[in-house]
Amino acid sequence: MSRTVRGPLARRLHTLVWLLPASGVKNRLLRRFGHVIARDASLGSCVVLTLGHLHAGERALIAAGSFVRGIREMVLSDDAAVGPWNILTAHPAFQHEGENGVLWVGAHAVITSRHSIDCSGRVVLGAFSSVGGHGTQVLSHEVDFTGPVQTCADIEIGDHSFVGTRCTVLSGARLPDRSVLAAGSLLRRGPDEGAGLYTGSPARRKQALDGAWFHRPVGQTRSLCDRSGQVLHGAF
Repeated sequence: MSRTVRGPLARRLHTLVWLLPASGVKNRLLRRFGHVIARDASLGSCVVLTLGHLHAGERALIAAGSFVRGIREMVLSDDAAVGPWNILTAHPAFQHEGENGVLWVGAHAVITSRHSIDCSGRVVLGAFSSVGGHGTQVLSHEVDFTGPVQTCADIEIGDHSFVGTRCTVLSGARLPDRSVLAAGSLLRRGPDEGAGLYTGSPARRKQALDGAWFHRPVGQTRSLCDRSGQVLHGAF
């Protein structure tokens, strides 16, 4: 069972520990606050004001420089990665329901860098999926103008799917498994149109897609090729 960090002194100490560079000592200290962290997880120096519970699996990574506030539960599955300079937040007003305030990053899934993810509802990034490029906004709460009230809903990015740079993903949206949300698109809740390329504002399915990327056995795409399509030695 998770244990929330309570009391002003404990919260300050918790924030200070998160400012330390990645190390086994840092992992052990964070376990003292009730987090579940694999021995080979790497948790870089981040500004973490409030984080109720972290479960970091084998080889999970949080790179240095991210900002975390208000998240009740964060799960990084084995080989999941959160890159630098991301903003990960949730509003505590929605956390009276147990499924809210959650960020779940599946096995081998990647959030690259400089994205803003609102986890006031529940945000799920499926296994082997990526939020790529930079500048994408994921917003799991919204204003219901008929209320008028603010509401939240789950957002799900399916397995082996890709969200391109500078996209907007709104409350209640779902990108199907093995799909791509093209750069600059807006995804909102709607009927599931099946796997494929989604583009536009609002995004609509344009065509079917397939390729080795959607079936790869590892997470981040590190191979390089030249302009002729020849695969180069080395990795990104």
